[in-house]
Amino acid sequence: MKNKLPSYLLLLFLLLGATSIVFTVNKSQELRSRASASTIVSFSPASSFETPIQKGINDPVALDIMLNPGANKVSTLKLSISYDSGKFRDAGANTLVINRNSFPATIEGPVVNTSSGTVKVTLSVGIDPNLAISAPTKIATLNLIANMRTNGQRTRVSFETSTQAYSVAPSDHAFENVISTAVPAYFVIGEGGDFPVSPTSPGTTFAPITVSPTVALSPTAVPTPTPTPLPNSAVLNLSMLLHGVGNSGDNTNPTASTLSNKEPQHGDRKVLISFFNTSNVLLGTKDGIVIYDKNTGMFGGTVDVGVGVINTDDYILKVKTDRYLQKLFPGNQNVLGNGRTTLPIVSLVAGDVNGDNTINVLDYNLLMDCYSDIGAPKLCPEQQRVLADLNDDSKINQTDYNLFIREIAVQNGD
Repeated sequence: MKNKLPSYLLLLFLLLGATSIVFTVNKSQELRSRASASTIVSFSPASSFETPIQKGINDPVALDIMLNPGANKVSTLKLSISYDSGKFRDAGANTLVINRNSFPATIEGPVVNTSSGTVKVTLSVGIDPNLAISAPTKIATLNLIANMRTNGQRTRVSFETSTQAYSVAPSDHAFENVISTAVPAYFVIGEGGDFPVSPTSPGTTFAPITVSPTVALSPTAVPTPTPTPLPNSAVLNLSMLLHGVGNSGDNTNPTASTLSNKEPQHGDRKVLISFFNTSNVLLGTKDGIVIYDKNTGMFGGTVDVGVGVINTDDYILKVKTDRYLQKLFPGNQNVLGNGRTTLPIVSLVAGDVNGDNTINVLDYNLLMDCYSDIGAPKLCPEQQRVLADLNDDSKINQTDYNLFIREIAVQNGD
Protein backbone atom coordinates (compact mmCIF):
# COMPACT_ATOMS: atom_id res chain seq x y z
CA MET A 1 0.00 0.00 0.00
CA LYS A 2 1.27 3.45 -0.91
CA ASN A 3 1.99 5.86 1.94
CA LYS A 4 -0.51 8.72 2.24
CA LEU A 5 0.26 12.23 3.43
CA PRO A 6 -1.34 13.33 6.69
CA SER A 7 -4.25 15.67 6.07
CA TYR A 8 -2.52 18.63 7.75
CA LEU A 9 0.50 18.28 5.43
CA LEU A 10 -1.77 18.12 2.40
CA LEU A 11 -3.50 21.32 3.52
CA LEU A 12 -0.11 22.99 3.99
CA PHE A 13 0.98 22.08 0.45
CA LEU A 14 -2.28 23.42 -0.97
CA LEU A 15 -1.80 26.72 0.85
CA LEU A 16 1.78 27.00 -0.38
CA GLY A 17 0.61 26.32 -3.94
CA ALA A 18 -1.98 29.07 -3.69
CA THR A 19 0.63 31.47 -2.36
CA SER A 20 2.89 30.85 -5.34
CA ILE A 21 0.45 32.55 -7.75
CA VAL A 22 0.74 35.90 -5.97
CA PHE A 23 2.83 38.41 -7.91
CA THR A 24 4.97 41.15 -6.36
CA VAL A 25 4.92 44.67 -7.76
CA ASN A 26 8.16 44.18 -9.67
CA LYS A 27 6.14 41.93 -11.98
CA SER A 28 3.49 42.93 -14.50
CA GLN A 29 0.04 43.60 -13.08
CA GLU A 30 -2.24 40.74 -14.09
CA LEU A 31 -5.63 42.34 -14.65
CA ARG A 32 -7.40 39.30 -16.06
CA SER A 33 -6.78 35.64 -16.69
CA ARG A 34 -8.84 34.40 -19.60
CA ALA A 35 -7.75 32.12 -22.39
CA SER A 36 -8.77 34.53 -25.17
CA ALA A 37 -7.49 37.68 -23.43
CA SER A 38 -4.07 38.43 -24.91
CA THR A 39 -3.85 42.23 -24.97
CA ILE A 40 -0.92 43.88 -23.18
CA VAL A 41 -0.76 47.55 -22.20
CA SER A 42 2.61 48.97 -21.22
CA PHE A 43 4.78 52.08 -21.09
CA SER A 44 7.77 52.98 -23.22
CA PRO A 45 10.60 53.35 -22.40
CA ALA A 46 10.42 50.03 -20.60
CA SER A 47 11.50 49.76 -16.98
CA SER A 48 11.31 47.36 -14.09
CA PHE A 49 11.70 47.35 -10.34
CA GLU A 50 15.33 46.31 -10.79
CA THR A 51 16.03 48.86 -13.58
CA PRO A 52 13.92 51.96 -12.88
CA ILE A 53 13.94 55.14 -14.96
CA GLN A 54 16.07 57.80 -13.28
CA LYS A 55 14.85 61.39 -13.21
CA GLY A 56 15.93 64.58 -11.48
CA ILE A 57 13.55 66.99 -9.76
CA ASN A 58 11.63 69.10 -12.35
CA ASP A 59 12.68 66.76 -15.16
CA PRO A 60 9.95 66.11 -17.77
CA VAL A 61 8.66 62.55 -17.92
CA ALA A 62 7.28 61.29 -21.24
CA LEU A 63 5.81 57.79 -21.30
CA ASP A 64 4.37 56.36 -24.51
CA ILE A 65 1.38 54.14 -23.82
CA MET A 66 1.67 51.00 -25.93
CA LEU A 67 -1.01 48.44 -26.79
CA ASN A 68 -0.15 44.98 -28.06
CA PRO A 69 -3.44 43.24 -28.91
CA GLY A 70 -2.02 39.74 -29.41
CA ALA A 71 -4.83 37.71 -30.98
CA ASN A 72 -7.47 40.31 -30.12
CA LYS A 73 -8.82 43.15 -32.28
CA VAL A 74 -9.33 46.08 -29.93
CA SER A 75 -12.22 48.42 -30.72
CA THR A 76 -12.29 50.41 -27.50
CA LEU A 77 -9.88 51.08 -24.65
CA LYS A 78 -10.54 52.62 -21.27
CA LEU A 79 -7.31 53.83 -19.68
CA SER A 80 -7.14 54.45 -15.96
CA ILE A 81 -3.60 55.45 -14.94
CA SER A 82 -2.40 56.29 -11.45
CA TYR A 83 0.75 57.93 -10.09
CA ASP A 84 1.95 59.39 -6.79
CA SER A 85 0.76 63.00 -6.93
CA GLY A 86 3.47 63.93 -4.46
CA LYS A 87 6.25 62.48 -6.60
CA PHE A 88 4.89 63.75 -9.92
CA ARG A 89 2.83 66.69 -11.09
CA ASP A 90 0.81 66.85 -14.28
CA ALA A 91 1.75 68.75 -17.43
CA GLY A 92 -1.48 70.67 -17.78
CA ALA A 93 -3.28 70.39 -21.12
CA ASN A 94 -0.47 68.18 -22.45
CA THR A 95 -0.71 65.58 -19.68
CA LEU A 96 -2.21 63.06 -22.10
CA VAL A 97 -1.59 63.43 -25.85
CA ILE A 98 -3.66 60.90 -27.81
CA ASN A 99 -2.40 59.28 -30.99
CA ARG A 100 -5.35 59.84 -33.34
CA ASN A 101 -3.93 57.35 -35.81
CA SER A 102 -4.71 54.61 -33.30
CA PHE A 103 -8.08 55.54 -31.85
CA PRO A 104 -9.75 58.33 -33.87
CA ALA A 105 -12.63 58.82 -31.40
CA THR A 106 -12.51 59.92 -27.77
CA ILE A 107 -15.68 58.80 -26.01
CA GLU A 108 -14.90 60.31 -22.58
CA GLY A 109 -12.08 62.34 -21.06
CA PRO A 110 -9.25 62.81 -20.64
CA VAL A 111 -9.96 63.51 -16.98
CA VAL A 112 -6.88 64.43 -14.91
CA ASN A 113 -7.24 64.45 -11.13
CA THR A 114 -4.20 66.21 -9.70
CA SER A 115 -5.16 65.41 -6.11
CA SER A 116 -5.48 61.65 -6.47
CA GLY A 117 -2.93 61.37 -9.25
CA THR A 118 -5.12 59.71 -11.87
CA VAL A 119 -5.65 60.10 -15.60
CA LYS A 120 -8.71 58.53 -17.23
CA VAL A 121 -9.88 58.40 -20.83
CA THR A 122 -12.01 56.14 -23.04
CA LEU A 123 -10.99 55.78 -26.69
CA SER A 124 -12.56 53.94 -29.62
CA VAL A 125 -12.33 53.30 -33.34
CA GLY A 126 -15.68 55.05 -33.84
CA ILE A 127 -18.32 53.39 -35.96
CA ASP A 128 -15.98 51.37 -38.20
CA PRO A 129 -14.96 47.95 -36.77
CA ASN A 130 -12.41 47.58 -39.57
CA LEU A 131 -10.24 50.14 -37.73
CA ALA A 132 -9.87 47.86 -34.71
CA ILE A 133 -6.26 47.59 -33.53
CA SER A 134 -4.71 44.26 -34.46
CA ALA A 135 -0.97 45.07 -34.23
CA PRO A 136 1.29 46.69 -31.58
CA THR A 137 0.43 50.39 -31.55
CA LYS A 138 1.30 53.58 -29.67
CA ILE A 139 -1.95 54.81 -28.12
CA ALA A 140 -0.94 58.05 -26.42
CA THR A 141 1.85 59.81 -24.55
CA LEU A 142 1.59 60.54 -20.83
CA ASN A 143 3.49 63.68 -19.80
CA LEU A 144 4.34 64.32 -16.15
CA ILE A 145 6.98 66.31 -14.28
CA ALA A 146 9.19 64.78 -11.58
CA ASN A 147 8.36 66.66 -8.40
CA MET A 148 9.97 65.09 -5.31
CA ARG A 149 12.94 62.92 -4.40
CA THR A 150 12.21 59.29 -3.71
CA ASN A 151 15.40 58.85 -1.66
CA GLY A 152 16.48 55.83 -3.65
CA GLN A 153 13.07 54.14 -3.43
CA ARG A 154 10.90 53.28 -6.42
CA THR A 155 7.70 55.03 -7.34
CA ARG A 156 5.33 53.70 -9.98
CA VAL A 157 3.14 54.95 -12.79
CA SER A 158 0.66 52.13 -13.28
CA PHE A 159 -2.54 51.01 -14.95
CA GLU A 160 -5.41 50.63 -12.50
CA THR A 161 -7.55 47.48 -12.57
CA SER A 162 -10.40 49.50 -14.14
CA THR A 163 -8.34 49.70 -17.36
CA GLN A 164 -10.31 47.75 -19.96
CA ALA A 165 -10.10 46.79 -23.62
CA TYR A 166 -12.80 45.18 -25.75
CA SER A 167 -12.39 43.27 -28.98
CA VAL A 168 -14.30 42.63 -32.19
CA ALA A 169 -12.38 39.43 -33.01
CA PRO A 170 -14.75 36.52 -33.76
CA SER A 171 -13.17 34.39 -31.03
CA ASP A 172 -13.85 37.02 -28.35
CA HIS A 173 -16.97 37.90 -26.40
CA ALA A 174 -18.58 41.33 -26.77
CA PHE A 175 -18.41 41.87 -23.00
CA GLU A 176 -14.96 40.43 -22.32
CA ASN A 177 -12.16 42.64 -21.05
CA VAL A 178 -9.32 41.24 -23.18
CA ILE A 179 -6.44 42.82 -21.26
CA SER A 180 -4.25 40.04 -19.93
CA THR A 181 -1.31 42.08 -18.66
CA ALA A 182 -0.60 45.70 -17.73
CA VAL A 183 3.05 46.63 -17.23
CA PRO A 184 3.80 49.61 -14.93
CA ALA A 185 6.71 52.04 -15.17
CA TYR A 186 9.19 52.40 -12.29
CA PHE A 187 11.08 55.55 -11.35
CA VAL A 188 13.68 56.86 -8.95
CA ILE A 189 13.63 60.64 -8.59
CA GLY A 190 16.51 62.50 -7.05
CA GLU A 191 19.92 64.03 -7.57
CA GLY A 192 23.34 62.58 -8.32
CA GLY A 193 23.74 61.02 -4.88
CA ASP A 194 20.52 59.08 -5.30
CA PHE A 195 21.85 57.06 -8.25
CA PRO A 196 22.49 54.23 -8.78
CA VAL A 197 19.82 52.59 -6.67
CA SER A 198 19.99 49.13 -5.19
CA PRO A 199 16.99 46.80 -5.41
CA THR A 200 14.89 46.60 -2.27
CA SER A 201 11.81 44.57 -1.58
CA PRO A 202 8.71 46.18 -3.10
CA GLY A 203 6.67 45.04 -0.11
CA THR A 204 3.19 45.16 -1.62
CA THR A 205 1.72 42.18 -3.48
CA PHE A 206 -0.93 41.92 -6.15
CA ALA A 207 -2.99 38.87 -6.95
CA PRO A 208 -4.41 38.33 -10.43
CA ILE A 209 -8.10 39.08 -10.88
CA THR A 210 -9.94 36.28 -12.62
CA VAL A 211 -13.45 35.96 -13.99
CA SER A 212 -15.17 32.61 -13.85
CA PRO A 213 -17.19 31.90 -17.02
CA THR A 214 -20.87 31.10 -16.74
CA VAL A 215 -21.99 27.73 -18.07
CA ALA A 216 -23.72 28.19 -21.41
CA LEU A 217 -27.24 26.84 -21.77
CA SER A 218 -28.60 24.91 -24.74
CA PRO A 219 -31.51 26.66 -26.48
CA THR A 220 -34.87 24.99 -25.94
CA ALA A 221 -38.43 26.18 -26.21
CA VAL A 222 -39.45 28.63 -23.49
CA PRO A 223 -42.36 27.48 -21.27
CA THR A 224 -43.76 30.92 -20.45
CA PRO A 225 -47.09 31.43 -18.67
CA THR A 226 -49.36 33.65 -20.78
CA PRO A 227 -53.04 34.65 -20.76
CA THR A 228 -55.42 31.94 -21.93
CA PRO A 229 -56.55 32.71 -25.51
CA LEU A 230 -60.14 32.46 -26.61
CA PRO A 231 -61.31 29.08 -27.92
CA ASN A 232 -60.55 28.61 -31.63
CA SER A 233 -58.09 31.53 -31.63
CA ALA A 234 -55.04 31.45 -33.84
CA VAL A 235 -52.13 31.47 -31.40
CA LEU A 236 -48.39 31.79 -32.09
CA ASN A 237 -45.87 30.31 -29.63
CA LEU A 238 -42.64 32.34 -29.64
CA SER A 239 -39.10 31.68 -28.37
CA MET A 240 -36.48 34.36 -29.03
CA LEU A 241 -32.80 35.00 -28.35
CA LEU A 242 -31.87 38.67 -27.97
CA HIS A 243 -28.20 39.43 -28.61
CA GLY A 244 -26.25 40.48 -25.52
CA VAL A 245 -28.84 39.08 -23.12
CA GLY A 246 -29.28 35.67 -21.53
CA ASN A 247 -28.15 32.73 -23.63
CA SER A 248 -27.44 34.74 -26.76
CA GLY A 249 -24.09 35.87 -28.16
CA ASP A 250 -23.85 38.47 -30.92
CA ASN A 251 -23.57 38.72 -34.68
CA THR A 252 -19.78 38.20 -34.61
CA ASN A 253 -19.86 35.22 -32.25
CA PRO A 254 -23.44 33.91 -31.88
CA THR A 255 -22.61 31.14 -29.39
CA ALA A 256 -20.47 33.23 -26.98
CA SER A 257 -23.07 33.88 -24.31
CA THR A 258 -21.19 33.25 -21.05
CA LEU A 259 -20.73 36.98 -20.34
CA SER A 260 -24.07 38.13 -21.73
CA ASN A 261 -26.37 39.82 -19.23
CA LYS A 262 -28.23 37.10 -17.32
CA GLU A 263 -30.30 39.57 -15.28
CA PRO A 264 -31.92 42.00 -17.77
CA GLN A 265 -33.68 45.02 -16.30
CA HIS A 266 -36.72 44.51 -18.53
CA GLY A 267 -37.99 40.95 -18.28
CA ASP A 268 -41.10 41.68 -20.34
CA ARG A 269 -40.73 42.82 -23.95
CA LYS A 270 -43.41 43.95 -26.37
CA VAL A 271 -43.10 42.27 -29.77
CA LEU A 272 -44.74 43.01 -33.09
CA ILE A 273 -45.48 40.15 -35.49
CA SER A 274 -45.94 41.08 -39.16
CA PHE A 275 -47.88 38.74 -41.48
CA PHE A 276 -47.03 38.53 -45.17
CA ASN A 277 -48.45 36.26 -47.84
CA THR A 278 -46.05 34.08 -49.81
CA SER A 279 -45.71 36.91 -52.35
CA ASN A 280 -44.28 39.05 -49.53
CA VAL A 281 -47.28 41.41 -49.39
CA LEU A 282 -47.99 42.72 -45.88
CA LEU A 283 -51.36 41.49 -44.64
CA GLY A 284 -51.33 42.90 -41.12
CA THR A 285 -49.61 43.00 -37.74
CA LYS A 286 -50.29 41.75 -34.25
CA ASP A 287 -48.50 42.59 -31.01
CA GLY A 288 -47.83 40.51 -27.92
CA ILE A 289 -45.55 40.10 -24.91
CA VAL A 290 -42.56 37.82 -24.41
CA ILE A 291 -41.08 37.16 -20.96
CA TYR A 292 -37.49 36.36 -20.01
CA ASP A 293 -36.83 32.88 -18.68
CA LYS A 294 -33.69 32.69 -16.52
CA ASN A 295 -33.46 28.92 -16.95
CA THR A 296 -33.14 29.04 -20.74
CA GLY A 297 -31.81 32.57 -21.21
CA MET A 298 -34.51 33.25 -23.82
CA PHE A 299 -37.67 35.30 -24.16
CA GLY A 300 -40.89 33.43 -24.80
CA GLY A 301 -44.62 33.83 -24.90
CA THR A 302 -47.68 33.68 -27.12
CA VAL A 303 -49.33 36.07 -29.54
CA ASP A 304 -53.12 35.68 -29.73
CA VAL A 305 -54.04 36.51 -33.33
CA GLY A 306 -57.76 36.14 -32.64
CA VAL A 307 -60.74 34.12 -33.89
CA GLY A 308 -61.48 34.08 -37.59
CA VAL A 309 -58.73 36.62 -38.36
CA ILE A 310 -56.62 34.38 -40.56
CA ASN A 311 -57.12 31.15 -42.43
CA THR A 312 -54.94 28.09 -42.05
CA ASP A 313 -52.28 28.77 -44.64
CA ASP A 314 -48.60 29.44 -45.28
CA TYR A 315 -47.36 32.86 -44.21
CA ILE A 316 -44.12 34.79 -44.07
CA LEU A 317 -43.71 36.04 -40.49
CA LYS A 318 -41.35 38.64 -39.02
CA VAL A 319 -40.82 39.80 -35.45
CA LYS A 320 -39.62 43.16 -34.08
CA THR A 321 -38.88 44.47 -30.59
CA ASP A 322 -37.22 47.61 -29.19
CA ARG A 323 -33.41 47.90 -29.65
CA TYR A 324 -33.37 45.05 -32.18
CA LEU A 325 -33.64 44.66 -35.94
CA GLN A 326 -36.71 42.92 -37.32
CA LYS A 327 -36.12 39.20 -37.85
CA LEU A 328 -37.65 36.84 -40.38
CA PHE A 329 -38.79 33.44 -39.17
CA PRO A 330 -37.05 30.99 -41.54
CA GLY A 331 -39.18 29.57 -44.35
CA ASN A 332 -42.90 29.80 -44.82
CA GLN A 333 -44.85 29.17 -41.62
CA ASN A 334 -47.99 27.07 -41.79
CA VAL A 335 -50.20 28.93 -39.33
CA LEU A 336 -53.36 27.31 -38.01
CA GLY A 337 -56.41 29.56 -38.29
CA ASN A 338 -57.95 28.13 -35.12
CA GLY A 339 -55.13 26.58 -33.12
CA ARG A 340 -51.56 26.90 -31.86
CA THR A 341 -48.56 27.22 -34.11
CA THR A 342 -45.09 26.92 -32.58
CA LEU A 343 -42.59 29.07 -34.45
CA PRO A 344 -38.87 28.27 -34.73
CA ILE A 345 -36.39 29.98 -32.39
CA VAL A 346 -34.92 33.18 -33.84
CA SER A 347 -32.01 35.43 -32.75
CA LEU A 348 -32.36 39.21 -33.03
CA VAL A 349 -29.51 41.65 -33.74
CA ALA A 350 -29.09 44.55 -31.26
CA GLY A 351 -28.33 48.20 -32.05
CA ASP A 352 -31.50 49.70 -33.53
CA VAL A 353 -31.72 52.50 -30.96
CA ASN A 354 -34.10 54.74 -32.91
CA GLY A 355 -36.38 51.91 -34.05
CA ASP A 356 -36.16 52.44 -37.83
CA ASN A 357 -35.06 48.84 -38.52
CA THR A 358 -31.54 49.88 -39.55
CA ILE A 359 -28.26 50.16 -37.64
CA ASN A 360 -26.22 53.17 -38.70
CA VAL A 361 -24.61 56.42 -37.56
CA LEU A 362 -27.92 57.72 -36.20
CA ASP A 363 -28.07 54.87 -33.69
CA TYR A 364 -24.36 55.31 -32.94
CA ASN A 365 -24.85 58.99 -32.10
CA LEU A 366 -27.79 58.24 -29.79
CA LEU A 367 -25.68 55.61 -28.03
CA MET A 368 -22.76 58.02 -27.62
CA ASP A 369 -25.06 60.74 -26.25
CA CYS A 370 -26.03 58.35 -23.44
CA TYR A 371 -22.56 56.91 -22.81
CA SER A 372 -21.61 57.36 -19.16
CA ASP A 373 -18.68 55.73 -17.42
CA ILE A 374 -16.07 58.31 -16.44
CA GLY A 375 -18.51 61.24 -16.48
CA ALA A 376 -22.18 62.16 -17.03
CA PRO A 377 -23.87 61.55 -20.40
CA LYS A 378 -23.99 64.34 -22.97
CA LEU A 379 -27.72 64.42 -23.61
CA CYS A 380 -29.85 61.42 -22.74
CA PRO A 381 -33.60 61.58 -22.04
CA GLU A 382 -34.96 58.60 -20.11
CA GLN A 383 -36.58 56.83 -23.07
CA GLN A 384 -33.37 57.18 -25.09
CA ARG A 385 -31.35 55.87 -22.16
CA VAL A 386 -33.48 52.72 -22.00
CA LEU A 387 -33.11 52.07 -25.73
CA ALA A 388 -29.36 52.81 -25.79
CA ASP A 389 -28.74 50.27 -23.01
CA LEU A 390 -28.24 47.47 -25.51
CA ASN A 391 -27.49 44.68 -23.03
CA ASP A 392 -30.14 45.97 -20.58
CA ASP A 393 -27.91 46.14 -17.49
CA SER A 394 -28.85 49.77 -16.58
CA LYS A 395 -25.38 51.00 -17.65
CA ILE A 396 -24.34 52.50 -20.97
CA ASN A 397 -20.62 52.02 -21.37
CA GLN A 398 -17.89 50.03 -23.14
CA THR A 399 -19.94 46.84 -23.27
CA ASP A 400 -22.84 48.51 -25.12
CA TYR A 401 -20.43 50.20 -27.52
CA ASN A 402 -18.57 46.98 -28.27
CA LEU A 403 -21.81 45.04 -28.76
CA PHE A 404 -22.96 47.75 -31.19
CA ILE A 405 -19.72 47.68 -33.18
CA ARG A 406 -19.82 43.87 -33.38
CA GLU A 407 -23.43 43.94 -34.62
CA ILE A 408 -23.10 46.67 -37.26
CA ALA A 409 -22.16 44.26 -40.06
CA VAL A 410 -25.92 43.57 -40.18
CA GLN A 411 -27.24 47.04 -40.93
CA ASN A 412 -30.79 46.29 -42.10
CA GLY A 413 -33.58 44.25 -40.60
CA ASP A 414 -35.48 41.64 -42.56
